[in-house]
Amino acid sequence: MRRKWLYLSGLGTGFRSVKGRALAGRLSERGVELDCVDLRVPEFERMRVGAMMAQALAALSDAESAVVIGTSFGGLIAALLAEQDPRIEALVLFAPALHVGELRSRYPVTTWAWERVGWLPLWDKTEGRLRRVDAGLLRELDGLGRWTPEVRVPTLLVHGTRDWLVPASVSRQLASGRPHVRLVEYLDDHRLRTFLPAAVAEAERFLDPWLTAQT
Repeated sequence: MRRKWLYLSGLGTGFRSVKGRALAGRLSERGVELDCVDLRVPEFERMRVGAMMAQALAALSDAESAVVIGTSFGGLIAALLAEQDPRIEALVLFAPALHVGELRSRYPVTTWAWERVGWLPLWDKTEGRLRRVDAGLLRELDGLGRWTPEVRVPTLLVHGTRDWLVPASVSRQLASGRPHVRLVEYLDDHRLRTFLPAAVAEAERFLDPWLTAQT
């Protein structure tokens, strides 16, 4: 069986993802190649959820099954993907931005300014400079509303209790009442840099059945 392993990073991160590189290194030791998918599509300034979904699906075009790892906004895309594609066997989500349909109520000043000005400044880690993301992405996210993914596959959630960008309550809500969803929390912020080695080791333990089958 041809199983693909995808990593979907957060907004603005691209191929400079610290977590992506750490995970790719660990999985490489287990004989697995992690495909880091660039979600800054169709281009950074006009990023759209639909284009991101298409990009991820294209990476799975020749796969019979898949394991998907996503962080922050990439975690949102991973969850959306798993709802639609039965080939996905497992998910690992780091601080997934599943609350984006509630941005206007959670961050009213920021979203009001984004809509009014027409763009939001966002640091592009790949190019190392501040760039603009137009408000079309915000309007697209509005369509999600109070969405909670229908997670049917084994899922590991990793979240920092000091995350100010995506509250840990987002992952707690997803894990509640779902025995196949495991939540691990660390005393860390959104980046999970302090506990990154522990988080990567946790992900490897969770994925061991698929890693063993792969090899």
